[in-house]
Amino acid sequence: MLSLRLSLLLFGVAAIVGCGGSGASAELGGSTADSDGTTGVASTGTTAVLTSGATPDDDETGVSTSAADTTGGPQVCGVVSEAVLEIGHGSMQFTPLADMPAELLHGPQGGVHITLGIRCPGLDVSEFGDMHLHGEVNGQVVADHPQGVVLKCNERLGVAEGIWLSMVFDVGPELLHEQVIDLDITITDDLGRTASAQAQTLIIDPEYSATGSGSGTGTGSGTGGEAEYRRVIAPYSEVVWAWIAA
Repeated sequence: MLSLRLSLLLFGVAAIVGCGGSGASAELGGSTADSDGTTGVASTGTTAVLTSGATPDDDETGVSTSAADTTGGPQVCGVVSEAVLEIGHGSMQFTPLADMPAELLHGPQGGVHITLGIRCPGLDVSEFGDMHLHGEVNGQVVADHPQGVVLKCNERLGVAEGIWLSMVFDVGPELLHEQVIDLDITITDDLGRTASAQAQTLIIDPEYSATGSGSGTGTGSGTGGEAEYRRVIAPYSEVVWAWIAA
């Protein structure tokens, strides 16, 4: 089980290197998103639902007493009865969707993705979480895949957090730039608890030129590929393994 979850976690790294947008020529209907005039973020909203799996012992406040467990058992973070999954951006730290658009990142071999994060109280952080990421633009599925996630307990906020979740796209940047994406994310912890949420955000491709083509820096050849490794892969590795070691 652990090896499976680790494989799913590393899917994010592999996806950046060799998967993602295929440059498909399919067209997406609809108009581009309206900006709020400040950040260019589309209207956002998150709904969530939690279904219970196995439940550890809770104290009278509803906060699991296993959060400080050092015996290798479940470590539930936060108030179980108020578990609500929140979707945000997840590059280096969790950031609310309303704060900024989602930046489209280019992998060395031409794939594209955005980086998401999640927060949810009441989840077991002792093991990897299993996630499913689904995205649609104008009703067309542009991303749909599983991914593992390292969960850490933010004790100050009383929530489990996961960052560096790569939503890898099956279409090219020309179909994603300045489009609103409908996000649908589900997470299942090691106790079998499942939380899901839906939200929207605007995608912006900084490398997309006015002529309708990317800058070409993410081709994976020469200095462009090396620069993309330093910009995308290296920070991902440092953050994920720092979380695992903590």
